[in-house]
Amino acid sequence: MTGQDAILGMDFMVPAGIRLDLADGTLCLPDEIRIQLSGRRPLYGEHVSAVRLEELEVIETG
Repeated sequence: MTGQDAILGMDFMVPAGIRLDLADGTLCLPDEIRIQLSGRRPLYGEHVSAVRLEELEVIETG
């Protein structure tokens, strides 16, 4: 649908296997193709840092 907008209801999307990941701002199609949603605002403020751990660790606050 080049140059057109589509509004799909959940009654169509769920049986078709389309998943919305609103925290990440993506739409995932059944064949695992991810589409970035447009007009997305950041979920968190600019003072948040992402942390990835290889194993279980305790992180102190502060």
